[in-house]
Amino acid sequence: MAMWSPVLLLVVGVAAHSGTCPASKKCGADAGSEKGLPCCQISSTSFECCSSSEACIPNVGCRCAGEENLRDYEGYSFEDYKQEFSKSYADHELESRKSIFEANLRKVQAHNAEYRQGHRTWYMAMNELADLSSEEFGVRRSTKVAHAVNRPFLQLDAEVHKPNPAAFDWRSTGVVTPVKDQGGCGSCWAFSATETVESHYAIASGKLLTLAPQTYVDCVENPDDCGVRMLVLNVG
Repeated sequence: MAMWSPVLLLVVGVAAHSGTCPASKKCGADAGSEKGLPCCQISSTSFECCSSSEACIPNVGCRCAGEENLRDYEGYSFEDYKQEFSKSYADHELESRKSIFEANLRKVQAHNAEYRQGHRTWYMAMNELADLSSEEFGVRRSTKVAHAVNRPFLQLDAEVHKPNPAAFDWRSTGVVTPVKDQGGCGSCWAFSATETVESHYAIASGKLLTLAPQTYVDCVENPDDCGVRMLVLNVG
């Protein structure tokens, strides 16, 4: 069963070694690091190799992969949160947002206490979504699935079987742009299409472009605008 959470989950990535990534965007021996380790992608045009004590957090950079990177939220207040994330609320929702924030903060602190005790392998942090309830997060960030009948599909020929690598991440090859934020608009179809075009163009041309999902939202037939509160997706 999937669970929605409006707090950010930080997952420790794969450690690499320090140095400047070569043009191939790989941390090879010529970059002063162990051969074959991937670069850490910071932005669409910026990469770096992490040290042996660091982990790569995509679109952020190299960070210490341990408790020293865990934020202490002792004394962290609703006012601190509003200032950090530039939040403001109408009078009628102020108390409810504060209550949701406090509940999410308790969840983060309880989880991180278990992380420090070795009972968890990842830790949590508060972010700009921490003033949303799980239900609100689900409405804003998920998709309602409607099952269609007799939906046609394309039959593809099986490709030649080849052994799969132990691990592969397109982000480390420089063909994936940083994550975009669709906000409350049910336009995941536009964002996913845009990012797919960006990556395929980069694979084919070697040039990574950042395109605008708004083009699809404006130009493709879209009778429900932003999908009202939730996009309805027909699947076969």
